[in-house]
Amino acid sequence: MINLNWNDVKSVKILNEDFIAADFLPVKNTNKNEVIIGRTETMDVAQNQWPQIIDKDISSDYAKKTFVKSYFSTAIYLLKRVSSLSISPNQSYRQTIDISHTSSYRTTQNKSLRIENTLSGTANAEFGSLTETLTVSYGIEKMEEYFTEDRKTTTEEVMYDSISNPRIIVFWDFVKVLALYRTDKKGQTKLLAYNDFYVETYQKAYVEEV
Repeated sequence: MINLNWNDVKSVKILNEDFIAADFLPVKNTNKNEVIIGRTETMDVAQNQWPQIIDKDISSDYAKKTFVKSYFSTAIYLLKRVSSLSISPNQSYRQTIDISHTSSYRTTQNKSLRIENTLSGTANAEFGSLTETLTVSYGIEKMEEYFTEDRKTTTEEVMYDSISNPRIIVFWDFVKVLALYRTDKKGQTKLLAYNDFYVETYQKAYVEEV
């Protein structure tokens, strides 16, 4: 898995909102399980929403105002290799297959690092829900559904005509990793929580030399 420490994440290429993930599929086949595309600009959490953040290191609102410079978030875009199949020379392939999308982040991280366990559900109506703010800002639909699921299955139509060379068909998941950070008044930035959110799956045919 990618390193989500801010010192590494801040150097990731920033992409505009209208980018097309399919344009970033690796040109050549790679054994990497994850390929980083880029990330969004950072978004500061308004100070009046700080009480909605469950910060295990700085629990009280007074301590947050005293020791915290800012809370901010970003979404990291990546492609995740989830499956592949081989097509022999002069063979066509037409099949409907099921692809399983497993959240490797949710299954390996401590529960206290999950976004849903870091955002309080008791939002002040005047200031708005931070969960809703993040959902809208990063285009994550039905965020709450992800909080109870570690796995998702979709159906893919795989249709390829025969050619003279063998091919490897790779299925790439486009994933958004939403990360929340805290910067203290000493200038130190710490990762507080994160989750990966499945968006869609792409197919890419890699022709092998014979």
